[in-house]
Amino acid sequence: MQNLTNQMDAALAATTTYLCRIWKLTLANGQEFFFTDLTNDITVGGQLYKFDPGIRVSAVVKSAGGQPDNAQIEVTTSSDFMTTNRLRQGSLKNATFDMWIIDWRDPDFYGLISLFGGGVGEQSFNNKGQIDLGLNSRVGGGNQSNIGEVYSKQCRALLGDARCKFDLEAAKIAIEVTAIEDNGYSFIAAELVGSANDYYKFGKVTWDSGLNSGLTDEIKTNVNASGKATLVLYPRNPMVIGDTGFVYPGCDYQVSTCGTKFNNLANFRGEPYVPPPNVYIFSGLSPTTGSSSNFGGAPIAPAG
Repeated sequence: MQNLTNQMDAALAATTTYLCRIWKLTLANGQEFFFTDLTNDITVGGQLYKFDPGIRVSAVVKSAGGQPDNAQIEVTTSSDFMTTNRLRQGSLKNATFDMWIIDWRDPDFYGLISLFGGGVGEQSFNNKGQIDLGLNSRVGGGNQSNIGEVYSKQCRALLGDARCKFDLEAAKIAIEVTAIEDNGYSFIAAELVGSANDYYKFGKVTWDSGLNSGLTDEIKTNVNASGKATLVLYPRNPMVIGDTGFVYPGCDYQVSTCGTKFNNLANFRGEPYVPPPNVYIFSGLSPTTGSSSNFGGAPIAPAG
């Protein structure tokens, strides 16, 4: 529950309201950008919030507990800030988003209503030539609960993270592009010859020269004999012969891959040998007693 100023409380109770939204976008590097859906710029708390017609917050979904669960932003590619190229370069990775409601007549007098606070999640292009940004709340809905991790046959750690503990930096190799294929989706690098087929599948290449310097692309497949790697998506900028970077192996998070490819079973974060619940149902056995009494049969005698 929010504590509103007396002025804002009276403004909300009036027959006519003068409300608009303001929001702040904070990038991972600390840069801040301020916007409003008022049809002109407005200053709040000494900060100028700019009107950008290319940005529209289309929906804010609240949980039953009164906290926002998520929000959706539509961005046209003509937006001054969120251009297609900027988004494709990952500028919004780990960015945060905060939104408030104000009374535009005198924001500092009436005070703020906090509407949303969270991070930028999924990004996709819709059929209207716009970009949809999903926003995830910092606070879960009041009707949600989390009792911990669930069972999973696949590993729940990410390759190279603190739980996986595999040394990705030690496994990377330096490459130089010697040819471009598949209309710019694939590259050839002599350094990839000799690796197992698809050893770098689901991995990544981080560029350290060329137009993509500092950017990372995911690898879809790689071929041992030719040293060819195919990217999942077309790179943000075209690759050219002579581009250099580092290629990292990938993981499909299966227990066999963890053991044979990375020799890292001690850190596997999955339960590949736990039978699914319906094993007991189809076998007629009780998971707690080992009997089939629930199905009208006689109990199974213990061995020995």
